[in-house]
Amino acid sequence: MGNSRNGSDPGSLFISCGEASGDQYSRILIESLRSKGFHGDIWGMLGPQGVSAGARAVWDCRSLSLMGISEVLGAIPRLIRMKRAMAFEIVERNPVGVVVIDSPDFHLPLVRELRQKGYHGKVFYIAPPTVWAWRQGRASLLASLFDLCFPLFEFEKDFLESRSV
Repeated sequence: MGNSRNGSDPGSLFISCGEASGDQYSRILIESLRSKGFHGDIWGMLGPQGVSAGARAVWDCRSLSLMGISEVLGAIPRLIRMKRAMAFEIVERNPVGVVVIDSPDFHLPLVRELRQKGYHGKVFYIAPPTVWAWRQGRASLLASLFDLCFPLFEFEKDFLESRSV
């Protein structure tokens, strides 16, 4: 699946988004990276906007768009397999960085698995979960898993910084 060179692909970047607004952020990020001179392979779980910006979708982010309890429950085995495949591919290719966007119910377990499997590259979170409103204990989880978080609002930034995230 990957273009690994001896199990390592330090010139690549993995980006994962789980829905349409995350795909918009992926496009903005990819266009910015390209304009700043990043010419490496950008790949991951993306949608049409990320692809149109020049990245390669190995997984389609629309596969996380689920509605209703029966659809979610029916998709659990597929989502677990997808998360495991992503973690394997990321560890195998060893990209320079991993960027996850929103979708905490998928991305937090993914990044936890990456860390458990020995991925030591930089991991960034755009639009992390709103820990200030609920699940404040997640702030310590974010601090342990991510090198840097980019919340959407200034007050979230202040809240996370006050908790060493």
